[in-house]
Amino acid sequence: MQNEKQALLEAEATHATEIERLVTARTAQEVAIQNLNSDGWSVKDLVVHIAHWLRAGAEAIENDAGEYEGSDEDSERVNAAILERARGMSWQEALDDWADARDRARAAFTSVDPIPEWAITWFTDEGTDHMADHLVELREWAAK
Repeated sequence: MQNEKQALLEAEATHATEIERLVTARTAQEVAIQNLNSDGWSVKDLVVHIAHWLRAGAEAIENDAGEYEGSDEDSERVNAAILERARGMSWQEALDDWADARDRARAAFTSVDPIPEWAITWFTDEGTDHMADHLVELREWAAK
């Protein structure tokens, strides 16, 4: 189980490093343009979105929450609130939010031993898998 935990932490770090490489070389003006996807998100919006869900996963692990029981409708409402919050943030605030959320998620995941399956699911669903999903559109955006 320790090897699986380490592999997941490494996967999270790999995805985060690529995201950071793709976005930090851009100006605050570039990342604020709402051209990332068909929903009209900016890269800054996406960074705040990922940070929020990383933090949600960390909170679930910290609080021994068990399995996620929300619905897609719940996620859509939360995502709309995240978008509104992101639009009011500076690029530096978004990056700081991202860094804080990553640190918290990694600390929460690292602190649980032995790691229950539900905590692995939270860390992967809100961390590694979520980042991997959004890396697709970030790569496309960066190639423009």
